[in-house]
Amino acid sequence: MSRRSGPLVRTGPAALLASLLLLVQPLAAQTAPAHTCLWRVTGGQNTVYLLGSIHMLPPDAWPLPEPMRHAFDRAATVVFEADLGNAVEAGLLMLQRAALPAGTTLATVLPANLHTRLTAAVRRLGGDPGGLERVKPWFAAITLTSLELEAAGYHASEGIDLRLWSRATSAGKKTGGLETLAHQIDILDSFTMAEQIELLRQSLDELDTVVPELDRLTELWRTGRAEALASMLRGTFKDAPGAYRKLVLERNRAWLPKILAMTRRPGDVLVVVGVLHLVGPEGLVQSLRSHGLTVVQE
Repeated sequence: MSRRSGPLVRTGPAALLASLLLLVQPLAAQTAPAHTCLWRVTGGQNTVYLLGSIHMLPPDAWPLPEPMRHAFDRAATVVFEADLGNAVEAGLLMLQRAALPAGTTLATVLPANLHTRLTAAVRRLGGDPGGLERVKPWFAAITLTSLELEAAGYHASEGIDLRLWSRATSAGKKTGGLETLAHQIDILDSFTMAEQIELLRQSLDELDTVVPELDRLTELWRTGRAEALASMLRGTFKDAPGAYRKLVLERNRAWLPKILAMTRRPGDVLVVVGVLHLVGPEGLVQSLRSHGLTVVQE
């Protein structure tokens, strides 16, 4: 399948959703990159690896770069953003939390022109517009972005998290989560209705740029260009400081003490989180360095 490519047009809520999901497309590398999005943390009682994750990939994305495979093999424990063992229950909870109140539909919540645009976009992507009538705008926005990316060949089943979770459990490794899937749903459902409607509006405005943006994000990820990834993160959330606080900053702050505790235990650990949580001045890499640990990009 041919894929769209090109420069970033601009960043905004559509990219924000994609960054939250980290739905990116791998590019075939001609030579091994100087770095990958894997960091080795030492200075404690063990080695903790931080792997910058991509949550949706096409089937031809594998295998991961050798340093990532090596870190997985060495780790006695693999920790993810959330415990994926409860994914079915979390999916049911998301559907419950995404439901609009009785007697309310998207047609009554959204401006008429926005509802018309949403219906047309979902139908163009092969979805059922009627199936979204009873859900909140935040869920409709995520569904819309997912449909666009699935049409381009991305699959959650091929994402790093699900694949490594399956491999870790099959290998008998200990697994865990930095937060719960229920907490992630709480974050999504915490946006006001006005914020949700604006998120959906801008997601529709930028739908055509989602795949090109993620092509670019993947290029940076594949070559381990941490500074460029940090710059992209700043651009993505430039006009959405509240979303940055909820989706990135507060979660990083909650995860940091848990990762610090991991460095004080025996046995190597692999921590798998979205790559945009690792980079930048408020990313986990810099935060761990500020606590006196040595963090080296592999």
